[in-house]
Amino acid sequence: PWSSEQPIRDAIISDNHAYTGEKSLNIKNWNDYIFCDMGGFTSGHYVLNMYWYLEQDQWAYMEIDKDSDDKEYVGACEVWIYGADYAWINIPDIYTGFQSVHWDNVEYDTWFPLTFDIDLDNDWITFSVNNELVAEWQYSLSLFGEQGIIKLDRIEFDGDMKKHGDGSKPQTGDFYIDDVTLMDVNGNKNVIIGYNVTRDG
Repeated sequence: PWSSEQPIRDAIISDNHAYTGEKSLNIKNWNDYIFCDMGGFTSGHYVLNMYWYLEQDQWAYMEIDKDSDDKEYVGACEVWIYGADYAWINIPDIYTGFQSVHWDNVEYDTWFPLTFDIDLDNDWITFSVNNELVAEWQYSLSLFGEQGIIKLDRIEFDGDMKKHGDGSKPQTGDFYIDDVTLMDVNGNKNVIIGYNVTRDG
């Protein structure tokens, strides 16, 4: 289910680091931009889990997109890690448009889990890092705090930090992801059957 806008924007299958197996996906160049189809679900309860690896002071970015066909941005959230001890998630806020929730348990040079518990039936989502709750919010809200849609379309990873920041930070990210899974809680099964981002088989 992995895709890119064009071949030049594909990420790299790397054997530098791996959570399981021997390979992982490395997003490192300014033009790396890839996404993974989550099925376009509009109901149900799902747990999206993945592992990240960053070497010291490296950068990372991802988002959950609720409708990739919509010309207007309808992201559910944005996750950023900007160098040493500077990590946050942008989530909707009906009063301020969006808010940035920071966490300080960024671990470098080791794999750590990011987990999204997405309950579409009850319109709620939680985000945890290293099994510690960071934020929770109403899923249907757009990232700018407006009432939006309930849909889980895809997740996106981008290596172009300058595009997302104010231009004062380094322009490229360099991070690894592995073992991306999407669990159907109600059906007690993996939605992505037999799939591993490492392509180990």
